[in-house]
Order: sequence, then structure tokens, then C-alpha cells
Amino acid sequence: CPKDGKIFLSSYVGGDHMVYDPKKPWNHHDNINPKTLESVRPLMTRPMGKSVIGPDGNFFTGWCAAYGVYGGGISRIDTKTYELASWYQIIPQQSIRSIASGKRYLYAVTCGETSGLHARQDRFYILKLDCDCNIVWKKQYELGIVFTKVVVVGSFVLVGYIDNNTNQTGIYVFNEDTMEELPSIKLGDYDKNDQENTNN
Repeated sequence: CPKDGKIFLSSYVGGDHMVYDPKKPWNHHDNINPKTLESVRPLMTRPMGKSVIGPDGNFFTGWCAAYGVYGGGISRIDTKTYELASWYQIIPQQSIRSIASGKRYLYAVTCGETSGLHARQDRFYILKLDCDCNIVWKKQYELGIVFTKVVVVGSFVLVGYIDNNTNQTGIYVFNEDTMEELPSIKLGDYDKNDQENTNN
């Protein structure tokens, strides 16, 4: 994610964060540019939820837990000081599938996927969080519904989903300010054998 002329990154498998300044010479041997910052390991390793610049201007990443463990969380790198903060098991035994930034809050969706284990069946969540990753709103969905992506577009929060109960795909739509759920967008049927490719 670009911020203030620099590029902030997170990576698998070490749960690492990095910052790169393209205006300066490349010197990774001395950990100068790119510079490796503090890691979230051993609790978390894979940035499955991807990364965003949050409404506070800092770098947030959604993670799954360490290899062979269900769960995950969110990390934050202060883009000025490079200080790390992280929140583990925000929803117990659920990973962060996707994360997005809105006007004042972060949005995330959870899943049962993790490194080294079969996906765990559960009732997953859409989350609205402040920049200290306190949950200010959440909604849990019925068993069989899995989320693929969350994005903020204009004043709307859009959440892609697969409903394994009806073999339907679609997009849940919310008013960002109130989290009122608006009519969803139906996208059509899907083949369960293609779900892994859809998630990727």
C-alpha cells in the first residue's frame, strides 16, 4: 500500500511487515531499504486478508493464525513511527478473509480458512471496527454462507458472498454510516467444485 511516497507491505510465511522508499537506493542486505519491521509471528503468519491504509493513515493487515491453528487477527503499522500493534483472535477461531477502509472505520469479514488445516465450518461475521480494532458493529450469518471480499465504494460497504445452502453468489450492501442492510445484489449460481478458485 502506498503512503507518503513509501510502500508498506506484509508477507507470508514469517508474518513480516516491510517498508520501501523508492526514492532511496535499494539496500536489503543491511535492512535499510526495504526495511523489515516487527513481525506478528508466532501467533499469525499469512496475510490472507490483504492490507489497506486505514482512515487514520496507518497500515492495516488481516491475518490467519500460525500453521495448524484456527484463528487470526489484524495488525497495524504506524506509518510515521513504524510501531506495530496487533489484535489476535478478534473472533475466536476465525481468520480475517478480507479488510477494507472507510471514512472513519475499518471493515472486515471472517472465514474458517487457515494454513495447514481444512477450512473450518462456522457462522462467519461481517465486522465494523475502529482504528484500535474494537468491534463497533458486527453481524453473524447462518452456517453455509462464506464471504469472499469486503470493499467500501462511496457511502456503501459491499460484501461478496457464496451461499452454500442455495448455491447462490451475490453481494451484500450496507449503508456505511448506519450499517443498515440494503437489498443485496444476486450474481447467480456457482459450482461448489469452483469455490476454492473463487476464494482465490
